[in-house]
Amino acid sequence: MGPCRCRFASVAPLHHDQLVRAGVDLDTVVDLVELAVTWDELDYGDADLIPPYDWLEFWSDHPWPDPDVARRLFSAAVDIARTTRASDSARPRSTAPRPL
Repeated sequence: MGPCRCRFASVAPLHHDQLVRAGVDLDTVVDLVELAVTWDELDYGDADLIPPYDWLEFWSDHPWPDPDVARRLFSAAVDIARTTRASDSARPRSTAPRPL
């Protein structure tokens, strides 16, 4: 199989290749879930990463050994990223000084 020609391969080639491995590598699955959990908590501004809102498109652009399992994985990761964002915005922000 030749090089992937999806738009993600040129935008974030290393992350693209890592996400493709999620279909066959458990460590990469864990990395994807950790990224989803921390997406809005950590600053990934300088990293060439494919953001969660593009993960389902990424899934649909690639062949997978088990497409249904891969779809479930990427859907769950997107839901985790959305849930993390929603719970962060629902959390009350206090301007009072924190006790020592």
